[in-house]
Amino acid sequence: MRPPEPVNEHVVIIGIDEDYIAQAGGYPIPDGEIADLLNKLETYKPRAIGLDLFKNVPVEPGHNQLQDLRNWHKQWRGFCE
Repeated sequence: MRPPEPVNEHVVIIGIDEDYIAQAGGYPIPDGEIADLLNKLETYKPRAIGLDLFKNVPVEPGHNQLQDLRNWHKQWRGFCE
């Protein structure tokens, strides 16, 4: 077995838990909430942002805001599809 690897402080994983879903008003989370989070992350100048979300329909409010972000963020390596 491999020994445990040290924690990489350059990698951050943000989870969406039941408390956050309740705070956001339930599931699915509005696109504007996701866009706000991504804008906040962008202020830290990340090399990459990855999302692991299932999104099959726009969820207002904020769908246009999220689409605009999706179209110009070059460091995204995947997006909720």
